Amino acid sequence: MKNKKPLTRDPNTFKSHIEHLLSAIYCFLADLDSKSDDSEPKVGFELSGQYERPTELMQTLLDMVKVQYEPVTLGTYFLNSNPDFFFDGIPSMPFGLAYVSCLSEVGQSFPDFWETTVLPHIKDCGYDVAAFQSAYYVISTDIAGLDVELFTTVLDTVGAGFSLQEAIDLFRSQIQADVSPPVKSVHAGFCMDPVLENRFRLSLWGFVPYKHQLKHIKH
Repeated sequence: MKNKKPLTRDPNTFKSHIEHLLSAIYCFLADLDSKSDDSEPKVGFELSGQYERPTELMQTLLDMVKVQYEPVTLGTYFLNSNPDFFFDGIPSMPFGLAYVSCLSEVGQSFPDFWETTVLPHIKDCGYDVAAFQSAYYVISTDIAGLDVELFTTVLDTVGAGFSLQEAIDLFRSQIQADVSPPVKSVHAGFCMDPVLENRFRLSLWGFVPYKHQLKHIKH
């Protein structure tokens, strides 16, 4: 049944879920500072504020979560509702987290946004796309902008998506235990945000091998 109104029958369970959610976010942010020897607990703004570009870090985190629960059904092979794409791409060895969030101009095409805003900002942040072992892009725009043309353009631009054979192999792996899913290092997902009004917001996470370890702590 669609269009249900949220209702919690057990306030204690609701409280417990919120506590676990906020605790998980706290641990996520704390663990990014692997070299910290500060035994004093931090409050939320202290924890996020110790990193470079904290607003971008938090925006990317929100978008990476949102894309897993975006209610608009867009496609089977996008990052949308596919958390295993994240889990499968996490390196087995220590790695750095690259994060970027950019906003386009009104009416700007995605390829132009990519070339004139996103790539320069990635470079300014000290990142190298070629060094990402895995990369995850979440593109948000208003509902009018979510169409097949945008999906195709984004996938081609960032190098994400599946070929026909890869899509077949992925489907077969879900029903045949002896078939391995294709290994992809770049994924893209899409979210609706009416506030953007003919603009794009791109949020990026890149996993960077230890030899290219990134330093996000402010000095």
